[in-house]
Amino acid sequence: MSVLWALLFLAAPVGAEVTASFLATEFEGKPIWYISTQDRLHFGYLSVQEDEEGNPGEVWYLDGKELAAAPAGAIDSRPEGSAEPRVVVDLSPDGKRLAYVEAAFDEEGRQAGMSVAVNGKAGRIYESVHTPLFSPDGAHLAYAAKREGIWRVVLDGKEGPSLGSVSPFNLEFSRAGNLAYLADREGTRHLFLDHKAVRPWPGSKVTFSPDWRRLAATLHQDGARVEVDDAPVGRGYRSIIAPTFSPSGARFAFFGRDAETGPFRAVIDGTETGPPLDEVKIEDASRIYFPPGSEKAYWFGKRDGAWRLYIDGEAQPGAWDLIQGKTAIAFGPGGKRHAYAAIRGREVFLVVDGKAERAEPFAFYPASGIFFDNEEEFHFLRVVPEESVGLTCAAGGPASAPRLCPQKARKLFPQAKAQ
Repeated sequence: MSVLWALLFLAAPVGAEVTASFLATEFEGKPIWYISTQDRLHFGYLSVQEDEEGNPGEVWYLDGKELAAAPAGAIDSRPEGSAEPRVVVDLSPDGKRLAYVEAAFDEEGRQAGMSVAVNGKAGRIYESVHTPLFSPDGAHLAYAAKREGIWRVVLDGKEGPSLGSVSPFNLEFSRAGNLAYLADREGTRHLFLDHKAVRPWPGSKVTFSPDWRRLAATLHQDGARVEVDDAPVGRGYRSIIAPTFSPSGARFAFFGRDAETGPFRAVIDGTETGPPLDEVKIEDASRIYFPPGSEKAYWFGKRDGAWRLYIDGEAQPGAWDLIQGKTAIAFGPGGKRHAYAAIRGREVFLVVDGKAERAEPFAFYPASGIFFDNEEEFHFLRVVPEESVGLTCAAGGPASAPRLCPQKARKLFPQAKAQ
């Protein structure tokens, strides 16, 4: 594998100091799928390329190093004729383990089942598997698996109870490592906690507050509505998107829509807040954000042809053609600072605490965004320009005295030199 390590200066906003940017690695083959850790310091991608004998295959790379290889079509399970890749994968928060769904083949090349592989080591073969998910501390891995027509949830390689012929879904870990999911039991949907059915569940989705003390159910009966702690919140809609709690669990928010092509409304604690919006999805994700320790709700919406940031329903300065980033906005650890990247025409802007500064055009590494290291510094992964992965470290203001990127970055890019 060809790996290039070098120091490289990249674009930064005027008034925000660039510490350094490191060219991490040249892409190998043709990348078709990307993933990164939440702290934006570890990255992986699936590449299509030929082996030494000219046979087509799929190769995972993690932090620029080859991790695992598989035959063509084993990991990218897109339907025949589809141009869009379909890859099911999760990366542990520490960036050390990559779990993904991989097809198994018999000697004649026919698919013989599926498994969840971790760093290239395949697990037990099942008829079907989906949703590999790491716990927040990376210590546990769960996924749904079907054997002999019966679904189960597998946790750390051990099968849970038989769940019948209907697949479990909505797998989620708590910060403490507890596992929850929805599954049918004797014909009735139940909420399971650590493999035990704790109560019947009326909705098609469960949303937990961060401390898991409050529960929200999204119900689809003659439309969609939400119940929090078994009490209705707001009115019904045709569809409900992105339900979420604030960090304390005191506030609850979602997007509601009355028609398939109608406007979206942000609903905070049951009250429609802010103007109707034509679009709320950014890079296939719609989200309402609450900063750490804050009860203020942030969201992006497109209205009258332009994207804007809204805080508790009030439009903030700046009208944009596009918002960059899978996680569209980043917050400082104290919740008082925020940053995002936006595009207007051919110009790129980094917006820090509402102040927009022009930057040379750049693109985030797919499926990533900005991450604050502390109240003054932030960093992000980017494509340089479509051949390599780079890391940019910057400070949030001219008065800052930034370091040479966080310690984690210095360990990840050991050959970089301070400037």
